[in-house]
Amino acid sequence: MKITDLEYLKRNGINIAIIFSLMLIVSNSILVYVNQTSLQKINNVKSQAVEIHRAVDELWKQVLLSDVGIRGYMLVQEEKFVKPMEDANEDYEKTYQKLKNELEKQGFDISLMKSWEDIFYQKMTESLRMKELIDNGQKDNAIDILKEDTGLKLWLAFSPFYKQMNAYEKEVKAEAETNYALILQSTILVQLLLLILAFPTLIVVIIVIRKNNKNRLQLYSNLENSTRKYIFDPKTELKNINGKQVILTLIDSLKHASGFISEISKGNYEVEWQGINSENENDNKENIAGELIHMREQMKKVKDGERKRNWVNIGLAKFSELLRFQEDSIEKNLDYILPELVKYIGANQGGFFVLSNDKKEVEELELKACFAYDKKKFLNNKIQSGEGLVGQVFLEKEKVVLTDVPEDYISITSGLGEATPGCVLILPLSSNEEVIGVLELASFKPFEDYKVDFIEKLAESIASALYSLRINDTTKQLLMETQTQSEMLRSQEEELRQNQEELLASKEELIRKNAELEKKLAELQNK
Repeated sequence: MKITDLEYLKRNGINIAIIFSLMLIVSNSILVYVNQTSLQKINNVKSQAVEIHRAVDELWKQVLLSDVGIRGYMLVQEEKFVKPMEDANEDYEKTYQKLKNELEKQGFDISLMKSWEDIFYQKMTESLRMKELIDNGQKDNAIDILKEDTGLKLWLAFSPFYKQMNAYEKEVKAEAETNYALILQSTILVQLLLLILAFPTLIVVIIVIRKNNKNRLQLYSNLENSTRKYIFDPKTELKNINGKQVILTLIDSLKHASGFISEISKGNYEVEWQGINSENENDNKENIAGELIHMREQMKKVKDGERKRNWVNIGLAKFSELLRFQEDSIEKNLDYILPELVKYIGANQGGFFVLSNDKKEVEELELKACFAYDKKKFLNNKIQSGEGLVGQVFLEKEKVVLTDVPEDYISITSGLGEATPGCVLILPLSSNEEVIGVLELASFKPFEDYKVDFIEKLAESIASALYSLRINDTTKQLLMETQTQSEMLRSQEEELRQNQEELLASKEELIRKNAELEKKLAELQNK
């Protein structure tokens, strides 16, 4: 043998041995499988034989029940003999088909059943004919049918078939057992070869395993370091490398990642990565744990932004319905809107200041509605333009957010109550670049930016509604004045009409009197 061949065997001996062993194992497995299949086939043959004989026994049992039942009924005409006969006639077709199917599964020539099939059906139906003859008083005819002895004919026709069937079953069983014996011998031979080859293969495998153990330890070390670098680093001291522990650590890290992602996908943005703390947080910013935590924070911001947008949209939709004023009074409308607004934004106090309709040198704002601590307070409070924060907001048309509220601010300037809020928001109510009022809201907590934006948008809608309501009020006032003037004109017209009628009547009276005078004058002249 050449040196190159020895080197090849040295390098690949274990592979060759393993391949050969695998071939033997596969061959053995195939033979075992075939062996089991053959054994199963024998069992199937036995089971089929049992089912076939059972079907034959059941078939002859039904023939006997039918025959005995009609004979008993013929003798005493009692219904108790009819029941077994009727049961046999109901089930014989099913039993016959079962026997036929089992024989067909076994590969038996079922055409041989034709030799006794017609006699069998004749035998099973003749009991019903005999009962009918007996019931019609034709017992002698029934006895004539009985004398034909169809049962004997059936047995004489069935007996050769039965022998052929038994001979076929024995042949099938013998063939299956012979095949099983041959396969069993082949299996034993392969197992012996496998056992002979196992010893040198085992020695080579042990040598290779020792060599691979060292490589495996290095692999486990690299795997642990990669897990810490790319997935999660608990910053614990790495002592003895334990392959099982390394794998479990990797699996746990992947489970944490999977569970973390699953919770986020469910909308749980409060989920925490188990093991993250202040000591290792900075070391895990660039691995999977850090990236997932960063993703969670980003998605939390997106969700929070979506929640705020939905809150704003729902609020605008809600108050757009409330702003469809139906009352005639501005006070009633604002008094209905304000409590809902204060509660919706989570404030504690609120007030609507509306520009007075009275014409004065300095414009005045009247407190039309106020709400404090769920209790309505009606206050006669007026603020001139430029007076206090409310007056300044009205004059300058710019909102004011006051977070450092003086203790005396509410009682002196706003008149909304005695408590000192932590934040006050004052907004101008502008419509068509005209300020027609001021909205003041107070809360113990600062207003968040999205709530301030919502209040600003809502303030525009409230201002537009107030402006429309003010125009409607003005229109109604003008309409009332016009109606009053129309009524006065109608009254004057009626008075003129009456005067005209009186003048016309006086004129007619004068004409009548003048005619009488002329008539009398003519009479005097004639005389």
